[in-house]
Amino acid sequence: MSRASLVVAVLLAIAVLAVYLPSLDGSFQFDDQTSILENTTLRAADPVAWWSYWPTRGLCYVSLGVDYQLHGLRTRGYHLTNLFIHIAAAWVVFALLKLLLSTSLGTARVDGIAAAGAALFALHPLQSQAVAYTVQRATAMYALFYFCCAYAYLRARQGGSRRWIWWAIAYFAALLALQSKEPALSLPLGLLLLESVARGPRHLRWKMWLPFAPLLFFPLILAQMTGFAFGNAAPTLSGETELVSRTSYALTQLEVLARYWKLSLLPHGQNLDHDIAWRSSFGAPEALLAVFHALVLALAWFSFRRGQRLAAVGIAWFYICLLPESSIYPIADAMFEHRVYLSLFGLALAACTLLARASRVRPRATAVLAVVVLLALGGATMKRSALWADPLLLWEDVLNKSPRKARARMAVGWIASNRGELEKARRHLEEAVRLDGDYGMAWNNLGLVAQRLGDWTAAERAYDEALRLHPYEAVLHLNRGLARRQLGRSREAAEDIRRAMELDLQQAPRWRELLTEIEGAEGP
Repeated sequence: MSRASLVVAVLLAIAVLAVYLPSLDGSFQFDDQTSILENTTLRAADPVAWWSYWPTRGLCYVSLGVDYQLHGLRTRGYHLTNLFIHIAAAWVVFALLKLLLSTSLGTARVDGIAAAGAALFALHPLQSQAVAYTVQRATAMYALFYFCCAYAYLRARQGGSRRWIWWAIAYFAALLALQSKEPALSLPLGLLLLESVARGPRHLRWKMWLPFAPLLFFPLILAQMTGFAFGNAAPTLSGETELVSRTSYALTQLEVLARYWKLSLLPHGQNLDHDIAWRSSFGAPEALLAVFHALVLALAWFSFRRGQRLAAVGIAWFYICLLPESSIYPIADAMFEHRVYLSLFGLALAACTLLARASRVRPRATAVLAVVVLLALGGATMKRSALWADPLLLWEDVLNKSPRKARARMAVGWIASNRGELEKARRHLEEAVRLDGDYGMAWNNLGLVAQRLGDWTAAERAYDEALRLHPYEAVLHLNRGLARRQLGRSREAAEDIRRAMELDLQQAPRWRELLTEIEGAEGP
C-alpha cells in the first residue's frame, strides 16, 4: 500500500467513526428483537447453532454470536462491529475505484478522485440504516465481500502469473458474500457488468466468469437444503410473503426505485419505515415511472456508446444490485433504505467520472465542490445517526413522515409504555389497531398497557383480538388468563393458563403454580 493510500484509509476510518459516534449506544430495533433479544442460539458458544439459525445469512449470525459472547446485550459492542464492517467496505471501495479509474485516467489524480468516491460511499446518509441498525450488518457484510470479489476478479482478469490466485480469492469472497445475505446472488451479473471495463486478455473473459454463473442459484439451493428460504421461515421460492402478488410487487418497485434514486442524489426525507402503497394496476403514474427508468437506462447506454463506460457501468450497477429485492420477488416491506447500500457504489463510480472530467477544466473549483458536498453528506449522516441513539426520537420521526403506518404508532406506543408514559402509549396503540385491525402485536401491547393501567376489561378485549389472529401463541393465553383472573372469572382464567401450558411445554412448570392458585380461588 502506498503512503497516499494509507493516508486515505486512515482519514476514511476517522470520518466514519466521527459521523456515526452518536449512534453507538442506540438500542436494538425491528428484527433485532427476534434475531438477537429472542434468539436463544446466541446464548450458547456454538458457531454451528448460530449459523443454523439462518443458513443463508449464516456468517452474519456467527458474528452476532461472537458479539453476544463478548458483550451480552450491551449494544455498543454490536454497533462498533457494524462500524468496522462499514469502514472495511469503504477501504475496498477505494481500492476498487482506483483499479477501475486507472483504466481511463492512468495514474494521474486517481488517488484523490477514488478517495472522494469512497468518501461519498462511506459518508452518504442513505448508508446509515445498514450501519446503525444492528442486524442489518448482513447488508454491509455481503457488500464488503461483494466488493472484495469484484476487486480480486478484476485483478485476475489483468492476466499475469498470479491471476489464478486472484481468481481463487474472488471465488472465496463470493461464497462469503452469499453466506452473509441472499441478495448477493446478483454477484455474477455484477461481474459480467464489470467485464465491459475489465483490462486483460479477451480469451480469459469466459474462462474467468463462467464458474461464477452457478452462484446465481446458491442461496436458493442452500435455502431448500436447510429448510429455509429468503428469511427465517418455511421454504418457498415464490416469495417472502403471499400477501402481495408478483405483479403488484413489481409495479410498486417502479416507485421504490425512483425514490431510491431521489434519496441517493438528494438525501432529504429519509425514513426508517417508508409508507408505500401497493400498486395493483398499470396506469398513468406507473407508465411515467417506467419512462423515467427507461430514460435513466438510455442515458447509461448513450454514455457507454460515447466512451463514458465507467459512468454507464455505475448507473447499471445501481439497478443490478437492487434486482434481488426490487423486481418480482415479493417481500413484505416494499422499501427499506439499507437495500441501497451496495448500489451506492454505482453512484460513487459515476460521480468519480464526473469529477475526473470537471477536474481537467477547473481542478481547484472541483476539489472545493467535492469537499463541500462530502462535508454536507457527513453532517446529514451525523444528524441521522443521532436519531438512532434514542428509539423514541427515531420512531417519532417515522410517525411524522408515515402517519398512516400502524407499525410507527405501535412502536411509539410501546416505547412510551416502557418509559412509564402509559396514557400516551395507550393513545398510540389504539390508533395502531384502528389503522390495522389485524395487527396482533399491537393488540397484545395494547392489552399489556391496559393491564398496567388497571383496566382489565380493556386488556381482556385486546387479548381476545390478539388471539383471534394468533390462536396458538401461549403468551397471549397467559395474558388473557391473568386479565380474567383480575375480573373474577377464575374458571375461564384457569382454562387459558392450561391452554398456555399445552402450547409451551418449556414454560409450563413456571405457570403450574399460578394455575394452582387460580384453581384454589375457584373453589370446589
